[in-house]
Amino acid sequence: MFGSTDQHLDQPSGPGQTARALLVDHLDAALAHCEALGTASTPLGESLAGGSTGRALLRQDRAIAQFVNDLRTREMAIGLRLTRAVTLAAAVADHDRSARSIALLVRSGSSMLIDAAEHAARQVHDGAEDAGDIAYLVGRGVLSDTVCTLPAEGSLSTGDTFLVLGVVPLADVQAFLHRALEALA
Repeated sequence: MFGSTDQHLDQPSGPGQTARALLVDHLDAALAHCEALGTASTPLGESLAGGSTGRALLRQDRAIAQFVNDLRTREMAIGLRLTRAVTLAAAVADHDRSARSIALLVRSGSSMLIDAAEHAARQVHDGAEDAGDIAYLVGRGVLSDTVCTLPAEGSLSTGDTFLVLGVVPLADVQAFLHRALEALA
């Protein structure tokens, strides 16, 4: 990982240093989730072209559902880590006035993702109907919005263009997290 609390053990402890160490940990964890999102994939397994059995379709459906569930879990973890990071960045700035720019960077860089995570959490809490796995994959850029069907064979995979929580490309989130962690180093 990028940062570690071990590097902070030699520094004087206090509320500001503790908040700074926790901030680094939350940003680092969010970056780890981003890295996992960027390499996520699931094989489609057996070809669905001509004569696939019901069991093969069921296995594929389960694999896709698990893939989407894993992606959603990572997205929500990023949103939660960033929500906590904004609070900690403010605490760091309260104890170290020179860290105000870091707090502003973290707050502004996180705001769209936090809003999207809160919206997604409200939908889950309210029991809002989900459009389904295919619509989710289209909305995140994993599947083309012009085709909206699964390829007959191969795999589904994410990459730098994956739209985290449907709003920000993964590469941009990673670049922001790297900048924030560098500013805290």
